[in-house]
Formats: sequence, structure tokens, C-alpha cells
Amino acid sequence: TSSTYDPSTITQTTWYRRLARSVCKADWVGAAISSVVEMTIDVAPSITTQPGSPAAICTGTGNRTFTVAATGSGTLTYQWQEFITGWNDVTNGGVYSGATTVTLTITNPTAGMNGNRYRCVVSGTCTPTAISDGNATLTVNDVPLKAVIPFPGDGAINIVLDPDLTWIDGGNTATYDIYFGTSSPGSFIGNQASASYTPATLSNSTLYYWRINSINSCGTTTGDIWSFTTEPVTFNP
Repeated sequence: TSSTYDPSTITQTTWYRRLARSVCKADWVGAAISSVVEMTIDVAPSITTQPGSPAAICTGTGNRTFTVAATGSGTLTYQWQEFITGWNDVTNGGVYSGATTVTLTITNPTAGMNGNRYRCVVSGTCTPTAISDGNATLTVNDVPLKAVIPFPGDGAINIVLDPDLTWIDGGNTATYDIYFGTSSPGSFIGNQASASYTPATLSNSTLYYWRINSINSCGTTTGDIWSFTTEPVTFNP
């Protein structure tokens, strides 16, 4: 009822006008009405949808994206950051595009990028900036490495007729294709997850070849060709 009005805290855009009447009037009929005054409230940016972690990708193939959603007053701006040993701004170029948009795209990532995390800093008319949680993670799988350390060792001799063939995973392997026989590199035996194979009883004084191909969702790595010779026939006097 005074000539001034303090609306206190306002959390949304609000419109005001003032009515004035003579003290001699008991009602507001014929009161003077002011122009409408609009009070626009600007709000700081806020993350509404956090970036998620995309599906795993094979090294050097395809692309993966990270997307953020935010609200706030004014024209929002975006800056993606990557965490390796600390948070650093991403710039367009190389494997990166969309570094200052709502969606960051990483194309043909390298194996060294596996485990890198990403977040987005969103700025608007008001401060503070909004920063996504930084939990979005890139998973990059590499092709498997060759199987190593065969037993029997390559070129071994006098091997018993019922050996257990074993090897060590070189890394990143899900399953193995086994090749074995008397001609190089051996015939395909089958695919399995374990790192050992027991062939049927072998023949004396025979040269055998074998190879282990390492397999995962990113491809197949052909192993080295190994060989061994079985023990000769033993005659008891």
C-alpha cells in the first residue's frame, strides 16, 4: 500500500503493476493503473542429464559419443574435459570432435585411451558453471596378443606320447583356436577358453606341429608355429 514494494526473493520471472486511488475513494474503481513491469530472473546452468559410459570399442575402429543435457539462462556454452592424470580441456582434432558442443565424439580411439574419463563444463549467463559428474568412461579393447611360453618348448625332443600342451596368454585373449598335427601348422582342432590341450596318444619318433591363435571380440591374432618330436621306441633287452 506504499509507493514502493520489495518483492524479496524471486525465483522465476514475475510481472508487476501498481494501482493508485484517492484516499477519498473506498474502492478501486477508476484507479490509475501503471504499466506492467517484468522482472526476469536469470538462473545458473544446471546439469539435467549426466553423460553415460558408452559400450566398449575396439582400438582404432568406429566411434563413441558422450552427451550432456543442461538448463540455464542465456546461451549455454559447453567445454568437454578429459581425465588422464588430471582434468584438461579437450580440443577438436585428431580423434576428438564436438569438444564445445553437447556431444563429444571420439573416433578410432587408441588402446592407450582405455579408462579415460570425460566430463562437461557448462556455462551460461549466471555463475557458477555446472560440471557433470566425471564418471563417464571410455573402454577401449585391444586385439589379443600372441600366446607365449609353450610347453613342450619349440623344438623339444624326446617328448612322451601323452603330453599336455600348455601355453600362456599373451594378453586380452578370450578363447583360443588350436591347430595340431604332423604337417605345419597343424590341423584345426577346435576353439576353447582354457590354455591347455591334450592330444590323443601320439606316435614314437614323430615330428608334431602346433599353433595357438588368440581370439577376442576385436579380432584374431595368429600365433607362432611350434614343434616337438616324440620319444623313440624303447626296446627292453
